[in-house]
Amino acid sequence: MRFIKKHKNGFSLAETLVILLLVSVALAATIPIITKKKPIGVSENAINCIFNGAADIIFNATTGNITLPLPSSGNCYAAYHGCETGEGGDCNTLITYADGAGTADQKTAALKILRASCDQGGEDACNYFLSRCFSNSTNCTDPDPKYTLRYYLNLPLADVNSGKTIIQNKGGNYYSWNMTTLVDEINTVCDSYTESTACAMKITSGGCTSNPGDSCEDGTIFAGTYSGSNIFTTPTDAGSPCWNDCVDGHWTSIDAVSLDDGATNTATLISAVDGSPEQAPPHQAALACEQLNIINAYGHNDWYLPAKNELNVIMQNRDAIGGFVNNVDYWYYSSSRETITDIWAQRSSNAEQNTLVMTCTYPWCNTRCIRKE
Repeated sequence: MRFIKKHKNGFSLAETLVILLLVSVALAATIPIITKKKPIGVSENAINCIFNGAADIIFNATTGNITLPLPSSGNCYAAYHGCETGEGGDCNTLITYADGAGTADQKTAALKILRASCDQGGEDACNYFLSRCFSNSTNCTDPDPKYTLRYYLNLPLADVNSGKTIIQNKGGNYYSWNMTTLVDEINTVCDSYTESTACAMKITSGGCTSNPGDSCEDGTIFAGTYSGSNIFTTPTDAGSPCWNDCVDGHWTSIDAVSLDDGATNTATLISAVDGSPEQAPPHQAALACEQLNIINAYGHNDWYLPAKNELNVIMQNRDAIGGFVNNVDYWYYSSSRETITDIWAQRSSNAEQNTLVMTCTYPWCNTRCIRKE
């Protein structure tokens, strides 16, 4: 009898178990490799520097300036330099931690590294400080002004800093686009320090503020700058009223004497309503500017009669601005009182500054109102 040998199909149970064992061993050997692989766009150098508190980057506790030289090797160097040049995932990693992905200390460390990168001219880092501020006003100074946009806004105009230049140019554009949070931050710093970068951002904010006489979209005219602020005026005069009530003998000792702050002078003049000789209302020139506020002229309600030095700005640029009377016998009022009978004014033909009796009226004395940003 012949026997036919049958061929087996597949593996026996024992063989299967051996194969599974070998596969599991191979997988186990690869797990460390898989788990050690970094996600795409994450910088190990940035993480190491953050976890070390950015200890290699030293800041002056008073000025906020970085103590030079910056590190030229190591994790922190690779992190700030990589963000500066846009290589690898340094900026993305730093921003992730600066936005709060880790602990509070890690957030601060990431901001320190970004400061170093922006100082060296890293646009991505500088852009981050701008966007961080205008997205949330708290971020303009938190967690420490040294590591935020506030540092750059406070820098004196004369300081040389690559980051300051980037912040000034880009921030000036944002200011002209009226990005409210950023505008408020810039104004806050400029109001307290007129020689700051913040004031330069207002002056160089583009739009209609390049040259005196430039026409703005709202219909106003850029008149020039004074004490860190842009001054705007109307295309025409607000008439030829008297400075006071036009009555001889109604002289005044009212406290509208600032040579620089016409807004405060104007508010003082408008608020004088009791009719006493010391007040001598109504103050017609100031009320002419207030009327612009009542009708929201050109979309604004912050018009006022300029103080002596503010008036000088627009009078020096009167030819470029246009609309001024040009006659040797004609004058323009300021809101600055000099004596109980006289106020400061400027001659329309040559911008000569002198005192003038406050009862001067049409057509010899004129009023031009301003507002500032």
